[in-house]
Amino acid sequence: MPLLVKRKIKKLKAKKLILWIYHPRYVDLIGKFKEGVVVYDCMDDFTSLLSPYEDRERNDRDERELLRKADIVFAGGYSIAELKKNTREDIHIFPSAVETDHFKKALLDNIEIPDDIKDIKHPILGYWGAIDERIDHRLLEQLALRHPDWSIVLLGPVVRHKVGNLAYLDKLKNIFWLGPKDYSILPNYAKAFDICLNPFVLTREGKHLSPTKTLEYLATGKPVISTPITDVVRFYDGVVNIANGIEEFEMAVKKCLEEKTNDSLKQKRIDFTENKTWENTVRKMQELIMDRIF
Repeated sequence: MPLLVKRKIKKLKAKKLILWIYHPRYVDLIGKFKEGVVVYDCMDDFTSLLSPYEDRERNDRDERELLRKADIVFAGGYSIAELKKNTREDIHIFPSAVETDHFKKALLDNIEIPDDIKDIKHPILGYWGAIDERIDHRLLEQLALRHPDWSIVLLGPVVRHKVGNLAYLDKLKNIFWLGPKDYSILPNYAKAFDICLNPFVLTREGKHLSPTKTLEYLATGKPVISTPITDVVRFYDGVVNIANGIEEFEMAVKKCLEEKTNDSLKQKRIDFTENKTWENTVRKMQELIMDRIF
């Protein structure tokens, strides 16, 4: 791979190179391209991922080396940064951002609701994202069993090698897995949602997440319920309903349904997202990198 990249660099005639690394396994690329700056953009706890493609011990070893060698380290949330602070203290935290104008299309009267969701019975509790070991599958199953009048709609790829028995997806008539959906039409699906869910586990696999979807949900104006993962509680307490366990989730769903027509709450959620743009995030990252280069 380094040879192929070097050829591309030669064609571009680039003079100041930035080596931007997302995964610890690429630590060995440092120094291969005469780069001016090495950035480690840490978005996941790679030492906790369950996958035949991930080696936790190697990831831990490689990440420690990468944290020491990188010129700049970004983290996608406070909890991820906390995990790494024993190896590297000067970590720059950049929580998720959002395209508010895109997601608030869900508020438009004329936005089309897709065919595969428009006839599903309300209320609809919706989720989009990967369906893997970070999802609390037991919680979703219990919600569906205890409330057959609620519909749970899941959008996204099922990563089967990362989870155990997913028979409940097919077994329960009020759980609907509609498959992966393009980013461009997520507001169309959100239009049909009554409530948006962050049903993540509180084990090592899920507790250090900082889900981008939280801001996306809020930008639709819909109520959001989340398990108490650290960064959601820290960043979104007051605009997201936090629920731990089946009973609290049930209470939160009922509360959100009662508040469904509350326009001031809807506007509060949207307003919360307005200045949290990707453009602002990129600008701040760029400033840090340029200070290092020049």
